[in-house]
Amino acid sequence: YLKDLIFDIANFKTSLENKEVQILESIEEINSSLKDIHFNSNPLTYIQLDIHKSRDIAVREFKDMLRNAMPDPAKLIQGDEVELEKSFKRIKKVIEELTDNEPWRKKVTDVRNWLEFAAIERYRADNAQRQYYVDSQSLSGGEKAKLAYTILASAIAYQFGIRSQNSRRKSFRFAVVDEAFSKVDPENSVYAMELFK
Repeated sequence: YLKDLIFDIANFKTSLENKEVQILESIEEINSSLKDIHFNSNPLTYIQLDIHKSRDIAVREFKDMLRNAMPDPAKLIQGDEVELEKSFKRIKKVIEELTDNEPWRKKVTDVRNWLEFAAIERYRADNAQRQYYVDSQSLSGGEKAKLAYTILASAIAYQFGIRSQNSRRKSFRFAVVDEAFSKVDPENSVYAMELFK
């Protein structure tokens, strides 16, 4: 049973890591869509999403716990009882923590929390960085809306597969944007509608 438990934890760890890889691949696709969208017309710029491993201590500790819970593969194959017992204790600790601490469990098993996101505005002419957006605190309402619309439009393009080889097929794609337009100036509303078109 112990080997089955180790196998199950290894599968759990791999499943979470695969979700992280999927997010990274999705960001690459979205960045590909974003590159086609003009963010500013003078000078011509575009937005790229920037992604880094989270610096959150709880997430880092959880990933370390999972990694450390795994026994040495060579010792596992040899059936080293001491190594198996150590691994069992570490796995037991992971399971107890996941069971007893629901807020922690929700946080550390949501792979989106394993990553930190930002946006880079780049000049189209030479790809040099113009601006780095970690959050939108320093932006005006219009600038926040423009950044949000640009990323939203590229995410929709990605989700609908608009950049895929079947994108030439006729299909109906409907996006409803309600509250986001309530306090936006007409210029940014026109910008957003052009993006969605």
